[in-house]
Amino acid sequence: MTELEVGYADRCFQDVHPCGDGMISHSNATILRLMLADGIGHGQTAHNAVKLLKQKFNWICERSQTMGGLAECIQEMHDWMKDRGASNQAAVAVIELNVTTGIMSALSIGNVKAHLIGHHSVLTIPCLNGMVGGQLPASLRLAVEPLKPWSLLVVHSDGISTRALRPYLESLPMSHTHIAGEAQLLAQKIVERFCKSTDDASCAVVVLNEGGPA
Repeated sequence: MTELEVGYADRCFQDVHPCGDGMISHSNATILRLMLADGIGHGQTAHNAVKLLKQKFNWICERSQTMGGLAECIQEMHDWMKDRGASNQAAVAVIELNVTTGIMSALSIGNVKAHLIGHHSVLTIPCLNGMVGGQLPASLRLAVEPLKPWSLLVVHSDGISTRALRPYLESLPMSHTHIAGEAQLLAQKIVERFCKSTDDASCAVVVLNEGGPA
């Protein structure tokens, strides 16, 4: 049976709380849906925007068993934020891992990056220009990719240096099993090693363990 483990870490701009980035996830028997959001700016204003998004995301996921599609989720969160003032904007990535079909679906608005790491490969999911709560792209195109057993998914805000991170991701050893807690340890390591000093930084990691789809 497929096992998914989620880890998350963040660091506040200049170590001043609260953090303007945040992550939330929701799962059922077959699907893990994750959102990482980077509120516009940093500090309390950005934190408040992300808090609103988490509330709406949780409500969307829990209102029905199907949860709806990712584009619908983004659109509903966008409308929710637009009604709450111009300061409530965020870059947002929503990712869905379906362990029954072996498919990952992803949608990133703004500069939240998602990387799918498999054996000897790192696939970076394209970001769409815009902001949830601000100017949403006219077309919300999903990225859809097959999952491989023992894959890693890394999602991070632009407070992490992608240029420095990518060679590190490419160098990660891939094994047929991952130790318990590895997702959390990796998320913390990425934030500690690759965060910028000019912004909040956050990273979520999902481990797809042995027994996943081929």
